Amino acid sequence: MSNYYPAEIVGTAVLGDSGVRQIVFRSPSIASTCSPGQFVNIACGGEHSSHILRRPISIAGADRESGCVDIRFDIKGAGTAWMAELKTGELLDVIGPLGKGYPVEPGKKCLVVGGGTGIYSVLFLAKVLGAGCKALLGFRNSSLINSISDFESYGCGLSIITDDGSSGRKGFVTELVAEELDRGGIDTVYACGPMGMLKAVNDIVGGRAEYYVSLEERMGCGVGACMACVCHTLVGYKRVCADGPVFNAVEVCFK
Repeated sequence: MSNYYPAEIVGTAVLGDSGVRQIVFRSPSIASTCSPGQFVNIACGGEHSSHILRRPISIAGADRESGCVDIRFDIKGAGTAWMAELKTGELLDVIGPLGKGYPVEPGKKCLVVGGGTGIYSVLFLAKVLGAGCKALLGFRNSSLINSISDFESYGCGLSIITDDGSSGRKGFVTELVAEELDRGGIDTVYACGPMGMLKAVNDIVGGRAEYYVSLEERMGCGVGACMACVCHTLVGYKRVCADGPVFNAVEVCFK
C-alpha cells in the first residue's frame, strides 16, 4: 500500500567524484513496508513549482529501527537538480512505497547485476540477501564508481568492471555475468540497468537460472493511472510503475 508523506530530510551527501547525490529522509511508514525493487515518487520544486510530474527514485535502502529511507540519484534534469540542492531539515513531498519489488527466496545463491543508476535498486536487494549473493557492477569509468563500501558492508561478494578499463578491468558487466554462470551453482539473477544490458544478460542466462529485471521507463503518475510507462510483454502491455518495475524476464519483450 502506498501513502503520501511529508518526510524530513535527515542527511545528504555527494558520493565521491561520481556526482551522485544521496538523500536520507525519515519516514517510518515507508521504511517499515518497503521492499527491494520498489520506488518512491517525489514532488520537485516546492509548492509553486512548474515541475508537474513527480520524479520516481529507486529505494536504495531502508532501516526499520530508525525509520529512515535512503535514495540515490544522478542529476538528469531540472527536477533532480532541485533535489540535489535540498538540505537537512527540509521536507520532501513523497509518495511510496510504489511498485512491485524483487521476489526473494531464502537459501538461494544469487547474482545482483547493476549498470549505471540501476545499482541503487540492487543495492537494497544486496542488503537483504547479504552473503547469499554476489554483486556485479558496471560503470562507464572509475570516476563514476560509488556505493562500493555499502555493498561490501552487506557481506556479499563484489566484482566491478568499467567500459574504459580505468578500474583495472575493461569490458562490460555482461562478461562478469557469463563467468559466474559458467562456474555454476547460481539459482537466481536479478538485474537493473539500461535495456540493452538487460537484454544481453537475458541472452547469457538462457534458462540456466531464474532471471528478474527491473525496468527503467519514464513515468507520469507512478501509480498505474496514466498509462505513460507501459511496456510490451508476452502477455500484453503492462504498466512498469504498478505491474513492475520488477518482472520475470520470461515475460519481457526485450527491445
